[in-house]
Amino acid sequence: MKSPKTKKNGNRNCFEQAVLTCLEDERADMCYAYVEGQGPQKGTRILHAWNEMAGYCLDYSNRGKTQLPKLAYYMVAGIHDKDVTRFSSKDTMMFAMTSRHYGPWTKEEQSDAKIKFKRALKKKTKYTL
Repeated sequence: MKSPKTKKNGNRNCFEQAVLTCLEDERADMCYAYVEGQGPQKGTRILHAWNEMAGYCLDYSNRGKTQLPKLAYYMVAGIHDKDVTRFSSKDTMMFAMTSRHYGPWTKEEQSDAKIKFKRALKKKTKYTL
């Protein structure tokens, strides 16, 4: 797996980069949870986003190029699967477009996004040959 082209554009925060990774590869899920801080943030829990695809965690935030098997990533970051919020690429794009931010998204924003998309689909003109 290679890091997405958008990564070379510079230093992106974790939520922004996770959304952009979903945009570039529809197989990627966007995930977020509170994780163990690394380096200067060691000893604290921070809200962090990453992507998962084919059993790997992909973390390209802040110029990183981390690609680890899910189990290893979860062990290093102190993540419990039950605490992870996970979205498909399709849902990630829907929530990002309707909320106009990269997340995290509240339950209300998720619900609103689904309603807005259903309305937009209903208004779409159907063409026949």
